[in-house]
Amino acid sequence: MYHHQGWSSSSSSSSSLRRVLSTGGGLVEEERRERIDKYRSKRNQRNFDKKITYACRKTLADSRPRVKGRFARNSSDDAAAAAAAQVEVSPATNNNVPEWWPAVQEALARQEQEAAGLHLCDTADDDLLAAYLGVSSIDLYSPRGH
Repeated sequence: MYHHQGWSSSSSSSSSLRRVLSTGGGLVEEERRERIDKYRSKRNQRNFDKKITYACRKTLADSRPRVKGRFARNSSDDAAAAAAAQVEVSPATNNNVPEWWPAVQEALARQEQEAAGLHLCDTADDDLLAAYLGVSSIDLYSPRGH
């Protein structure tokens, strides 16, 4: 049996019942007021402008259905649709996709086609290769601004 930290378990509920009977019920109202005040103070201190540091978490959060700004539970049909939407994130819907990413995806698709023997000659091959080599030479592990 799981209980929230603020709620009493069955063993401690008998002791709180004794307190209520011995004090006439005034203590329970005080505890209730304290808990409500604690909730209200924490609610007022919420930070909705937090920066999500992991892009994958932001992508997942953006793809989850919401009702009045809060996450809604997925039904079995919605879960399959959400999983499909998660796999197919288009650059137009995801603002975090860098401008060079579509060129890299195209170059990778072309490499897969060449590996499968479906080589298609195109004049843009050199441009795509140059774009890919320029992107792959970026040091992703260095801190920003250094």
